[in-house]
Amino acid sequence: MGQFLDKPQADPTIYTLAPLLQKSSQEQPNHALLLEAKALLLDMEELISSLQAYTPVSALIRTALTTPSDTSAQSAALQAVIPNITLIEKFHTLTTTSICPFFPKILSHLSGDNELANQPILAYKLTHLLQQIYKLDELKMGNPNLQNEFSFYRRSATKVSQGEGEDPLPISESKAGQISMWIANATPVAGGVCEVLKKEGQAEVENFGQVLVKCANMCTWISAKGGWVSIKDNVKFDGYNFDVKVNRDKQEELMFMAMAMCVVVVDRISKRGAFVKTSGIHLKKMLSVLNGGQGGQAEKAGEGGGEGARREKLVMGCKSRIRYSTLNIGKASTPAFVEDMLS
Repeated sequence: MGQFLDKPQADPTIYTLAPLLQKSSQEQPNHALLLEAKALLLDMEELISSLQAYTPVSALIRTALTTPSDTSAQSAALQAVIPNITLIEKFHTLTTTSICPFFPKILSHLSGDNELANQPILAYKLTHLLQQIYKLDELKMGNPNLQNEFSFYRRSATKVSQGEGEDPLPISESKAGQISMWIANATPVAGGVCEVLKKEGQAEVENFGQVLVKCANMCTWISAKGGWVSIKDNVKFDGYNFDVKVNRDKQEELMFMAMAMCVVVVDRISKRGAFVKTSGIHLKKMLSVLNGGQGGQAEKAGEGGGEGARREKLVMGCKSRIRYSTLNIGKASTPAFVEDMLS
């Protein structure tokens, strides 16, 4: 793996994770941390599924807003929105009490010149965590009902008296205030992770940034050389059953989303940002890979029918995340090719 962490040769040997990932995780250092990461990933996956199934109650809320004197309409809307409010609270709680505190831990354990190579399973967990953060923030940005319905709940909860047999309100007024500020952030999960990382000492923040720089470059060069995991259908790794026929697409999604999130986090926690030449991120190669210019097997965006459409959506999402979720892009230090290749 080391050849993918620093500037690689002109034509680095294709790297495959398979022999490393099929080792038992008990053979790896920090076994307890691996188990913690696995549990967190399962919780995040469950939350993603719940957010994907989110059902808004917009019609009842519109009725309540247009008939403010109708107490039965107010009560009906409030009761209908409570399951969604409970899910939003779960989203907030998982982010603030599990995801954000875990990131300094995993980055600390991967700090060092060769730790991503020495602990490949933990490194692979890091890419999955970054991907899940990408997905959670994507679901938040793509569903304005989350913020709108929570705002309705917060306005209405103190006005509507609970009738007999009605469920109690799930969130206190003070907690609702905290969640309201949190969900106003366009990317609350990535934003929360960055704020937690920045609270560490300057030396630790620099180390965290270097881990993410190496992770971004690793994902870039694995994608560029087509170094996908090749695992037989009957082989399971940490509960995942890899299907060879669809595995490459899933891994491309994993690598692309993870490297986009690496850029976002590095840019937000580093004083210099991610777009200076000294950041260490192979930006030109990364953006070339996203634009379909790699020498690997992936098709270019826009080609190949359904596969092309899938990849185009993935590429545009990653490029948009880099463009709109970073803070330092567009400054004088940003190389001209960055904005050109993100367009």
